[in-house]
Amino acid sequence: MRVLVYGLSSDKLGGIETFLLNMNRFMSDDMIFDYVVEGTSTIHQAAIEEKGGDVYFISPKRNMLQNIRDWKRILKEYRKTSQVVYFNMFSLAWSVPIYIAQKYGYRVIVHAHNNNLHNCGLVLKSMHAVNRFLLQYTSIVRFTNSDLSSKFFFGKKKAEMIYNAIDTERFAFQPDIREKMRRELEIQDKHVYGFSGRIAYQKNPLFLMEIFAEISKLDDQSTFLVCGDGDLMEQTKQKAEELGIRVQFLGNVLNVQDYYQAMDCFILPSRFEGLGIVLIEAQCAGLPCITSAEVVPQAAKITDLLEFVPLQNGSCGWAAACVQKKDLGVSRGKHNCDVNLSYYCIRNEAVRLQKMICSLDRKN
Repeated sequence: MRVLVYGLSSDKLGGIETFLLNMNRFMSDDMIFDYVVEGTSTIHQAAIEEKGGDVYFISPKRNMLQNIRDWKRILKEYRKTSQVVYFNMFSLAWSVPIYIAQKYGYRVIVHAHNNNLHNCGLVLKSMHAVNRFLLQYTSIVRFTNSDLSSKFFFGKKKAEMIYNAIDTERFAFQPDIREKMRRELEIQDKHVYGFSGRIAYQKNPLFLMEIFAEISKLDDQSTFLVCGDGDLMEQTKQKAEELGIRVQFLGNVLNVQDYYQAMDCFILPSRFEGLGIVLIEAQCAGLPCITSAEVVPQAAKITDLLEFVPLQNGSCGWAAACVQKKDLGVSRGKHNCDVNLSYYCIRNEAVRLQKMICSLDRKN
């Protein structure tokens, strides 16, 4: 079975990209995801083709008329191949392709991956609200990654929970990797506080630097790692320099699991999150975690390693919580078992998602 999938960016490896590529990797070879990508190329091309998928490039949504034409062209042709289109979205602001897919007779899945919109302007927020209302009266299939995301996208309409599962074997704690990474990074005798994710408004990276600065006052053995890249990278580096803290900015890394091994505490001070899959990965690695109360879903807490702290507590409150929390990682190996027994084991969740998609194809 082939499924036309939307939600993959051309040049980023964020939460949706990680979710889609990993899920399909653990599905059977009979389930192939073909992707619609805005742009002319994608850094994910090799991973897509390895699983047998194709990529259809379209104009960015800012060029609305051409974007619509491209969608119509692809959906007309793809109807000979598949009956299901799977939209993975951060907001409903641009939902025209959903309506086009319905017009052409597809079974349409809309998967909510976010629970709020910030820093995006009144127009986009209004468009999201309008489409949220209109989609209540359509026959789409609703998926979500948390109760908060479901409410944000679908209101009172019921959505099926799809867990942002991970490869638990890949992220399990490995003491030999920890020693190797700490040696390579020259941080063997340090308490390592870290972050992984997009360096963007949502992830609150400037506040993260303020937290790091306060930690350095409380813990004279502290050092800091940041994995990821984004549009606030230069501002974040400048902020670290102004605060006088030494941070290793590692950029986008393909082996993020190895960096989790090196850390002693993981910090995610997000302004909003659909779930925060990095928190699942970090807990699987036995890593104590601090994240934002009220805006990060409670579903992210799958072990006692995760603690929620309100953003209103400020950098001093966050720093104190991080320094205290780091000592919980002394017996890190046992937490992989906790994740294996949860919904977040990808070997189980990928099979469940595949069955759900296949059932839609048969119903059409």
